Amino acid sequence: LEKGLKLIHNKFKNLLFEEGLTEVDPLGQEFDPNLHDALMQQPSETVPENHVSQVLMKGYKAKDKILKHAKVIVSTGKP
Repeated sequence: LEKGLKLIHNKFKNLLFEEGLTEVDPLGQEFDPNLHDALMQQPSETVPENHVSQVLMKGYKAKDKILKHAKVIVSTGKP
């Protein structure tokens, strides 16, 4: 049963990607409110201010349309 469900899941995922669905993984990119939902801000030694320091949930887009915004934590710069 588990193997069958995994096969169905993978086939469905591949079908969606063939139709133009892509993941949005903005780690390290500058924060863009049109693409990302900022859940919180936190200081970081390594990530510049106003850049994504952590991705809690990836976003998805179909061709050029955003379907689901990425849920992120944004850096406030050095503490």
